Amino acid sequence: MLADLELPLFPGYLFARPAIGERALLLQLPGIVGFAASTAHPTPVPDDDIDALRKMAESLGAEPHPFLNVGDRVRIVAGPLAGWEGILIRRKQELRLVLSIQIIMRSISVEVSELDIELTPADRHRIV
Repeated sequence: MLADLELPLFPGYLFARPAIGERALLLQLPGIVGFAASTAHPTPVPDDDIDALRKMAESLGAEPHPFLNVGDRVRIVAGPLAGWEGILIRRKQELRLVLSIQIIMRSISVEVSELDIELTPADRHRIV
């Protein structure tokens, strides 16, 4: 009988609350590279965010997904436009994909779900 394999939602990340004196010790552990930071100092992830992530992972079957930036070249992998490639943009709260038709030099944008797109092979080199 095969058991379900559980993978971390964010491979390579450890969520911890070390005391200031313990931070240097954590950095000596194998696999620990650094602390998440938006400045020169570690940036705490709010407890509410951690709880929401746990709930999504447990109840919604959340899975890791490559981080996508506005401006990335992506390919649609599901739905009626599967196979089309374009540039990812954001308008208000929705993600859109700009599709260009070279022969007539025109573009359209369509709403997409980040679950239905992936980075194109040329852009995958930037994923760490």
